[in-house]
Amino acid sequence: MNYKVIARKYRPQNFEQLIGQRPIAETLSNAIKLNKISHAYLFAGPRGVGKTSTARILAKSLNCEKGPTITPCQTCKNCIEITNGNSLDVIEIDGASNRGIDEIRELKEKAAFTPTSGKYKIYIIDEVHMLTDYAFNALLKTLEEPPSHVIFILATTEPYKIPTTIISRCQRFDFKRIPIIEMVNHLKNIALSEKIKIDDKAIFLIAKNSDGSLRDALSTLDQLISFAEGEISEKDVQTLFGLPEYTIIENFIDAIIENNVEKGIKIIYQIYNSGIDLKQFVINLITTFRNIILVKEGIEDPNILEESEDKILIFKKFKEKMELEVLQEMVTYLTSVLNDFRFTSSFKILLEVAFLNLINISKKITLKFIYDAIKEFKNTQDIEENNIERFEQKEVKLKNFEKVKKNDFKENWNLVLSEIGKNSGWLPGLLKNAELKDSKIYISLPDSYTFSQVNNPNLKRSLEEIIYNIFGERYEIKVLLKNEVHNDDEIKIKKTAEIFNATVIRKE
Repeated sequence: MNYKVIARKYRPQNFEQLIGQRPIAETLSNAIKLNKISHAYLFAGPRGVGKTSTARILAKSLNCEKGPTITPCQTCKNCIEITNGNSLDVIEIDGASNRGIDEIRELKEKAAFTPTSGKYKIYIIDEVHMLTDYAFNALLKTLEEPPSHVIFILATTEPYKIPTTIISRCQRFDFKRIPIIEMVNHLKNIALSEKIKIDDKAIFLIAKNSDGSLRDALSTLDQLISFAEGEISEKDVQTLFGLPEYTIIENFIDAIIENNVEKGIKIIYQIYNSGIDLKQFVINLITTFRNIILVKEGIEDPNILEESEDKILIFKKFKEKMELEVLQEMVTYLTSVLNDFRFTSSFKILLEVAFLNLINISKKITLKFIYDAIKEFKNTQDIEENNIERFEQKEVKLKNFEKVKKNDFKENWNLVLSEIGKNSGWLPGLLKNAELKDSKIYISLPDSYTFSQVNNPNLKRSLEEIIYNIFGERYEIKVLLKNEVHNDDEIKIKKTAEIFNATVIRKE
């Protein structure tokens, strides 16, 4: 017996089986129940989302021997012929191959004859936007005064190319891309039915890279059955699509945040030599930054992010490390890099330069940070008097701290880090390099951190309060930047320092 591809084997045969187009299925079902059948329909939408399948279901519902009915029997002569594609009363025409006026004139002549065995003669014209202007004019005359037994179903991926005179004479249905979750569930059911061993991550990746097209997803699954040995894994899907493993993207973003040039260049070398499409890598990077932005804005719906729950956890991790304006600038910049791919064959060098520029973008102190700092500083002044009583109460509460000798700075500072660590797991590592000199505490930032990550009014106040309660004295805090900054960064840092009445010191 010949093998039947999954896309054909699991083509929906009634409105209940239609995936991802519930509003359309319900509207057409109601029209059949109420006997309000239009003489012409326009099905518009992306490829592989069910336009032609819906047209056949509608034709079967209308011409079933028990119909019109929303549940065609699937066993009568008419249902079987429509399913097999050899019904004399349901004629499918490819608009790309039959686009001329002669073909439409022939259609018009044959439409005059009554159906052979069904109630209607139904013409399904796929990719109807490919018809010539003369063909459209000929079709328009038929649509204006159609025979009562004729129904036209026009399907297209590009409805804007169809004359408005044609559209105005049709009931239009706009098909949507299949939501990720619905596609995932459908693929799981098929895999279970076909006894295909495939992990959930692989299914999600198939759905994500099918761009909302169920037909593409099913074709990919068919291909993977032949490609993979044993269980189909996420890595098999990545290999088939030429996609990088997600850990590579995660490590690459870490390299940007850490300003680690060596790490980033090694990753580029790795993906280049593994044969991964560098342009696709940039697209995936843009998508990841986009998703981090959405998560920062509180959007975590897997259908919108088009990612699984484990990937969303990664976005949540990065949202704490990256500022919104920086992410937006990175997306804008990488979009221009994609355009540059058209004008060079040196993709690897282009990506290396892009990586260095992304590091520079990540170092920027954004206008939003400065604005928030000014706002915070103003709010602090407005409520200072109200904070005195709270501060004194906390001072009394912390008097029970075990005091170490005043001149033992290292032990005192370890107590400070321990107290800070109760509320923040990452701050002690950031503040561990400190020294006391001339009644000032100097904090040296690690290489991978920027001035904006520590120069925060709330952090500064909390730190000063803890230091006072442990040391028994008040010290001025100074932040030292290990690396020199660019001129534009220097101006921003200077303005920020003026806001806080602070001094910026560079350590050579």
